[in-house]
Amino acid sequence: MTKQYRSPVMASIHETAEGLHAAGVMDKQTMRKFDDACLPPVRPLTPEDIRALREREGASQAVFAEFDFRYDSRTKRKRLVVTVR
Repeated sequence: MTKQYRSPVMASIHETAEGLHAAGVMDKQTMRKFDDACLPPVRPLTPEDIRALREREGASQAVFAEFDFRYDSRTKRKRLVVTVR
């Protein structure tokens, strides 16, 4: 899945920030600020969206139920955490 940005300028800024973060010049907290500024807000998924996602990825309901969607109180977003067993 490719990242979507608020604008082409924000894409360039974010990619530069990612490079600085990867090089160890920028800390994780600052990188999160760039994420919030450059990436569009995450929209809530409807049940139909979730079903379409599951079907597109070829996952059964049982497999998809193993995914762990955790609420991040800092960003007020849900994030997917996949645990490999």
